[in-house]
Amino acid sequence: MTIFHEEQLEDTYAVLSRRRLKKVPSWARKSELQVAFINQIYFNDKNPEDIFGTVEID
Repeated sequence: MTIFHEEQLEDTYAVLSRRRLKKVPSWARKSELQVAFINQIYFNDKNPEDIFGTVEID
């Protein structure tokens, strides 16, 4: 069990509310694939290769 001190809770709430307020950039609305990448990278801080696997474009 994790015990947070009040100042840590305030920092945590600030980070969570900042993440909720992020908007998808207008250029990302061009296709659903771009939106999927943006959702994973921008909002969840994940590497797209971990989610979609390695993609090779010919």
